[in-house]
Amino acid sequence: MPKKGYKQTEVHKMKLSETHKNKKNGIWKGDEVGYFALHTWIDRNKQKTGMCIICNECKRTQWANLHHIKNGGKYYRNLDDYFEVCCSCHRVYDNTIKFNVGRDNE
Repeated sequence: MPKKGYKQTEVHKMKLSETHKNKKNGIWKGDEVGYFALHTWIDRNKQKTGMCIICNECKRTQWANLHHIKNGGKYYRNLDDYFEVCCSCHRVYDNTIKFNVGRDNE
């Protein structure tokens, strides 16, 4: 807790912030993180473009996970597993993946 009346410099604030990020934080859960906390982490660490990679339109986008349905609903802290899609394409993608899981390629 800062001393009363003591103004911390921006450099000092940045150093404090860096010392408590990710694995250095006492409450870091790694891959055991919950759904919403993981998506918050992704928003902080991956930049959105506002462009859906499926329909190539500029819309409100969200992060879709490549493997969560195939991994039994587990989400992992791997930024490369997430891609940016609009809401309608995300819904279609998830429903298509759910339908095809466990089916042999014909």
